[in-house]
Amino acid sequence: MEDYLNPEELLSISEFQKSGDTDGLLAPDLTNLSQYWYRDDTQIRLLKEILDEIKPDSKVAILAAPTLYCRLFKENPELAKNIYIFEYDKRFSVYDNFIYYDINDPLANDVKKLEKNSFDYILADPPFWLEEVLLKLFQTIDHLKTNSGKTMICAGPPMTSFLEKHGYKVCKYRPTYERRLSCYNSNQSRIHIDYKSSLMTENNESDEIIFEK
Repeated sequence: MEDYLNPEELLSISEFQKSGDTDGLLAPDLTNLSQYWYRDDTQIRLLKEILDEIKPDSKVAILAAPTLYCRLFKENPELAKNIYIFEYDKRFSVYDNFIYYDINDPLANDVKKLEKNSFDYILADPPFWLEEVLLKLFQTIDHLKTNSGKTMICAGPPMTSFLEKHGYKVCKYRPTYERRLSCYNSNQSRIHIDYKSSLMTENNESDEIIFEK
């Protein structure tokens, strides 16, 4: 796999293997991959949401949101054994539970080899907010999720009505990022879930980064 990594990615992996510190893997976020890292407040809130909604033996899939997995692995590596990181960026292949994931190939071999309908909770932050991308994401979710499983999808307001048609409700709580995604309010991320949540009812609109012109 290392044959496909650039020097910067290899350096990050080398640093992680030596120290176990995830900071090198998360620096920098790569705009060409549409990567935007969650701020600490969102990492804490989303991880608490996941942990509140699962049982000790539940399996969790984190799709295209590596900051959450890195934080969890750092704070509770034992719990992380039941949580899988689905990611396109091969810097994160250092983790045993890394699944290479290209959303344009939603049922690729790395996904299909996993036991069908075996994940109890799925969190996804797809890199592109387009209906055709979400339809591909749904294919992955349908393959992974148990009948009673729960799903959270982070996507911008233009996708809210589309997600509502597929059983998701937009939450008041908004994910925050280390840098603003866009100067347009309509292009800020929102959380959509297919279950009831108390943690996601807080309105934190004021926490979003203000775009400086």
